[in-house]
Amino acid sequence: MAQTNHNILIESPGDWKDYEIIDSGDGMKLERFGDFILSRPEPKALWSKSLSDSEWRKMAHTVFHPGAGFGKAGKEDVGTWEMLKKMPDRWFIEYKGKDRRAEEWSAFRHGVSMARCIDGGQKTGDLLRGQKTGDLQMEQKTGDLQMGQNSSNLLRGQRAGDLQTGQNSSNLLRGQNLGGLYMKMRLGLTSFKHVGVFPEQASNWEWIYAHTQMLCNSLYVGSLKANEVGGRNFGSDVVSQASGHFGKKNGISEKPKILNLFAYTGGASLAAKCAGAEVTHVDSVKQVVNWAKENMTSSGLDNIRWIVDDALKFVKREIRRGNIYNGLILDPPAYGHGPDGERWKLDELLFEMLEECSKIVSKEHSFVVLNLYSNGYSALLADTLLKKAFGGGDPALLADTLLKKAFGGGDSASEQNKSGMNVSLKDGVGREYTCGELVLEDKFRKVIPLSVFARMFTK
Repeated sequence: MAQTNHNILIESPGDWKDYEIIDSGDGMKLERFGDFILSRPEPKALWSKSLSDSEWRKMAHTVFHPGAGFGKAGKEDVGTWEMLKKMPDRWFIEYKGKDRRAEEWSAFRHGVSMARCIDGGQKTGDLLRGQKTGDLQMEQKTGDLQMGQNSSNLLRGQRAGDLQTGQNSSNLLRGQNLGGLYMKMRLGLTSFKHVGVFPEQASNWEWIYAHTQMLCNSLYVGSLKANEVGGRNFGSDVVSQASGHFGKKNGISEKPKILNLFAYTGGASLAAKCAGAEVTHVDSVKQVVNWAKENMTSSGLDNIRWIVDDALKFVKREIRRGNIYNGLILDPPAYGHGPDGERWKLDELLFEMLEECSKIVSKEHSFVVLNLYSNGYSALLADTLLKKAFGGGDPALLADTLLKKAFGGGDSASEQNKSGMNVSLKDGVGREYTCGELVLEDKFRKVIPLSVFARMFTK
């Protein structure tokens, strides 16, 4: 029996204070969002509940009941919420990434306050110890760094509040915030059973945040090298778009550009923005875009570019404009309509969308994240779609000699299994591919598979 070299990852949210799935079964799931517990349909919960129906109703603040449209295309989730306990129509939850939680624990353990990119009403970039930007710190002159450092040592794009006590600014890479990944998202009860966030997406948020930071650092280092070459030979400030480096100001490259398509209420957009990117958020529903704007403001962020448009039409216009992005995020629905009635059907248009997207992504220093909820789509299918559209699907490029070269010699198949990645080459560029499922695991260890993903990262 032949074996493939594909590794399918299984990912679920980590330590999330404001969310947990308590129980699942009989086509339902019982979840806590902040202070409130919701019972709502989950078709993939085919097993029986671990808690009794009476226990569910005793715990839940509200229960979603599907309406007459249940089972009809486009309306299967329409229904009403039955209120069992008093709760608001709208409320907020927070998400703190792994690095953010580690910093808060370290600060607590050592009894020191820390600079926060967002929190407690502080503005992004406020100084340590709760001082306002521009105030004196350690009785130094305004504009000087902590510990007597000169402000000229600050890398472009960073704020004074990004420096920790005693840390030298030269050790900080452009685009990284001390506050880490942080979101504050508004939730609400909709007639489609959704509440404004898909908790299983936390794994994608973490990946997007980490890899956007990598892009920030790669572009910064690349701009320094380009300055050296330009200074010696041409004195030019222009770096090739094809290499993922965009026009520079004052000798420093621009932030990486991230495009989020079918972007919903913006969790992925906020993750990329927290990491220091220029973010364009595209969704066809104006009300949803306004919801995402509210999440941006609540999270202490700003300057996301908001577009209400049909995703495929927008991408085709970006091709004509010659715009290039370092990161693409796609979470397309099974079906939908654009603002002008454009028809979207996943089975018919997904591969065309990916092929078009391949024309606006940088050849180096870039990533693509594809997430799919549609039933019948597997992680391997998503992985194959991504490779075929963006490179790596040609068997000739997967020859053992090329893979050995990519791994510096050694057995390519075993290295693939060790790394958990599918690595291929195209035009001499190493592309790392991963694929898997996003799941939720309740308190009784029952695992609900909810979506599949495929990711590509080009160094």
